[in-house]
Amino acid sequence: MLAAGQSPDALGDVACRRAVGVVTAIAWFGWSTRTDEMRHCVDAVWDCLQRCKPKDLPKFFSAVNLRPMLGLRGHGAFRMLPLPPPDALEARIARALNGANGPEATWDWATVVYPLADSKNQKLYQWYRGALGRFWQERLDERPVEEVPKLAAKFEEAWSSFIDQLYGRHELVLYAQRKWIGRWFEDFDPTLPDVTEDRDRPWDYDHIHPQYYVSGRHHVPQVIRDWHASIGNLRAWPYAANRERQEESPADKLSKPSAREREYGVSSAKDLAESSFVSTDGIHWSASVPANALPGYLGRREYQSERAALIKAMTGRFCMLYRHWYETLDIGSWMPKP
Repeated sequence: MLAAGQSPDALGDVACRRAVGVVTAIAWFGWSTRTDEMRHCVDAVWDCLQRCKPKDLPKFFSAVNLRPMLGLRGHGAFRMLPLPPPDALEARIARALNGANGPEATWDWATVVYPLADSKNQKLYQWYRGALGRFWQERLDERPVEEVPKLAAKFEEAWSSFIDQLYGRHELVLYAQRKWIGRWFEDFDPTLPDVTEDRDRPWDYDHIHPQYYVSGRHHVPQVIRDWHASIGNLRAWPYAANRERQEESPADKLSKPSAREREYGVSSAKDLAESSFVSTDGIHWSASVPANALPGYLGRREYQSERAALIKAMTGRFCMLYRHWYETLDIGSWMPKP
């Protein structure tokens, strides 16, 4: 816009949010998040951007202009992973947990989460097929017959790659907690050259449900181990405040601010919930640890209700983090529709 003689300030609120959404989507959900691979997304829309008239620049971030980023490259590789609607994600996660949260070792991420063509829940698969089927098929038809993968296989590859990236996408945690992080660390500048992602930052990633109850414990269902390490169970928390409460239950962490947390302006249960990006009622988190819990309680069958509550808490927040980013930055406005 500056090159065209326009001020970025001319962007309205909606256009500004969409622009941020596009940039973060490329950075966080490109086929590869390596810088040299992200260029394929930019290359896909560069010609369109160059042809855009200066007066139309504020409206550039639209489905028509950004659609090429979601197309397949010449050899069938992705540029950017398609971003399914939050409702479809939530339906798929709910289906994946059905019957898998018991004490039996029946859970396996690859065989429960990855498969798309599930006859009992077609919502996510129908989105991929309706939104991208014809678009991708046209590209695949350009290749020699013996090299063409089945369209359904591409949908499954896109989904499995997306859910794997979403699983550990810490940036979504930071985005959801941005107001409080900005308040806590107003002098912190993450763009400085001597600041790295894993060092030199004033916060830690705290497991809301402590690792103390999972790490090294026997007979903990794999479904809990898997979700326990996901962003659904992580919050960004001031180092000093985190170190003193690492083994406390979620019920205590989310209801009683410590003296150190009060120094950061967290003075009530409502502040704890809001700054942790947790539902204010916190019912599932509170129910995830029994009173006077034994360290290995998750490995015992009699605590099935606590297991179920923990899974609901972690997966619910996992989906909520994605929904918050997706809806706040209007991602759905430029994602293809079925």
